[in-house]
Amino acid sequence: MKLQTFGNIILWLVGTILIVLLMTSGFLFFQGASLIEILEIWPVMIDTILRSPLAWLIILSPYLLSRLIKYLINSFKMHGTTVFFKRFTFSVVFPIFSIFAFSQFSKYYTQSEHFDYDWNYTVENTKDTISNRYEIDGKQRGIHLFWRHDMSEKQIKQLLKNNIEWITIVPYAGQKDYNSNSLGRRGGKGYSGWSRRDSSFMKCIILLKEKGFHVMMKPHIWMHQSTNGKWRSDIGHTNEEDWKKWSQSYSEFILHYAKLSELLNVKIFCVGTELHKTVKNRPEFWSQLIDDVRNIYSGKITYAANWNKEVNDVSFWQKLDFIGIQAYYPLTNKVEPSVKDLQRGWKDHLNQIEQIHKKYNSPILFTEIGYKSTSDAAIEPWQWADGLSGLYKKVSNRTQANCYEAFFRTFWKKEWFAGVHLWQWQAKEQPSRGQGSINFTPQQKPAENIMAKWFGQIGIGK
Repeated sequence: MKLQTFGNIILWLVGTILIVLLMTSGFLFFQGASLIEILEIWPVMIDTILRSPLAWLIILSPYLLSRLIKYLINSFKMHGTTVFFKRFTFSVVFPIFSIFAFSQFSKYYTQSEHFDYDWNYTVENTKDTISNRYEIDGKQRGIHLFWRHDMSEKQIKQLLKNNIEWITIVPYAGQKDYNSNSLGRRGGKGYSGWSRRDSSFMKCIILLKEKGFHVMMKPHIWMHQSTNGKWRSDIGHTNEEDWKKWSQSYSEFILHYAKLSELLNVKIFCVGTELHKTVKNRPEFWSQLIDDVRNIYSGKITYAANWNKEVNDVSFWQKLDFIGIQAYYPLTNKVEPSVKDLQRGWKDHLNQIEQIHKKYNSPILFTEIGYKSTSDAAIEPWQWADGLSGLYKKVSNRTQANCYEAFFRTFWKKEWFAGVHLWQWQAKEQPSRGQGSINFTPQQKPAENIMAKWFGQIGIGK
């Protein structure tokens, strides 16, 4: 009997996974993917499903539900109404009540912050184009923009309202893991390809430029899976054949978007993001790649180095127009720190950053910085919120707002500071539950208004 039940579970799992694969394949086929591309994605999808506990639960839930219904029907037939209701109560009502009670307690616990922020509407831009303070002080007032469908006028107005003047566009190329000797190819789907068609980027950039926005193109590698805790900073093949294949694949990816950036008159192009090991061990590759980009792209160029060690290991800053830093510096060990706590946390980092500026006599650009709205956001700012974090992480819009305020107070008036591109902005009508979410976006949170206030001020520059 046990073997039969186990066999049924295995059959159910295999059947459900197969159905998921077929449905996804059908969707990709109608989106224009070839059969070869679809079959290449299958191993990735199966690996993703097998590695995710939540996926297992979702796949098994129909089978478990069918077993429960069969159990209750047999209880009614064999033992009558009294036993049926008793078993129904313990197997259905009690679990549902427990889940409901847990969700309510989780909501009470995570949403218990009392932060009365006085929203300042006078700092907002009411015009239908950017104020272009960048032309006055040279400060980039930017955000990383992510969108699903075409940008609407309402979404554009939200950007304008908050004095945002620079938009970072992020094309992704998938790579299975740090050992893979190539990126996904153009036209591929999911992790075997690139994130969007050129037409999608072109349409968005043209619309943004019509409103006066400046654009930075910042291609990223998106790792499918972390192997032994390694990610894109650990890419760095020691086998020369593998290195040759990877470097050619990466160069193709970068040069493609450099050409697109030139076509669209994009003002800044970022040649790489957080690829520490290649930067340290293969500087000649980066030097040549920068030259190749210069040959086809006439705008300014930067590289986005991780704050931790990498920024000091880059040997080619003098070939670039900005020293780009992914500025997720740890600022404190406290939860719910004050602005003064955070300013003190910036002090040592500020001195180190200023020394880098003096060494190369080049402006510092924060190519990325951001904070979750959690009470511990400033301890390890780089940490992502996983799918279950919302169940136990306390929402703290105050902490996120304090992090923004401390950052701007520390850097905005520095003459050598070229600006910031905040992570991240979601171009959709209702962005992730606003003040109830813990994710990085400042939208519908006090940090949004603090950003608008400082972006509306003239810094020292040029």
